[in-house]
Amino acid sequence: DLEAKLSEIGQRVGVRMFELAMWREKTVHRETRVLQTLVFINTVVWRALFDKQADSLERSTESDDEYMITDNEPAILKYISVPKEMSSFSPGAFISGVVEAIARCCQCPARVTSHVVPADGLPLRTVILLKFDKEVMDREKRLETGK
Repeated sequence: DLEAKLSEIGQRVGVRMFELAMWREKTVHRETRVLQTLVFINTVVWRALFDKQADSLERSTESDDEYMITDNEPAILKYISVPKEMSSFSPGAFISGVVEAIARCCQCPARVTSHVVPADGLPLRTVILLKFDKEVMDREKRLETGK
């Protein structure tokens, strides 16, 4: 499946991007909390990859373990046109692979998917949905309560 291949390539890039970002930022520690990891992806990684910060970072109102990173005009999709017969294909699978690898490198494994959600005047608006593993959310709860 083409999306799976794109995601796999994105994961390879994500691991290298994580290493490069850590080196450039001169950071001596790795983010391991969910919110800090998401902010790292939303700002540092996005700026390194696309020369801008992602447009929004939101927590799902339906589930505590789901977060969304939104890019209104992803540079990577600007020159891709998807044929009508492949309407379910998401070319943002590459981006979701990058994000998934970085989350894994930060000890916050998640299932990451990409969805094109057009809005008024933004036909390529892409939402990257992260659903964190149960173990990650359990760890977050323990850290918040101080246990």
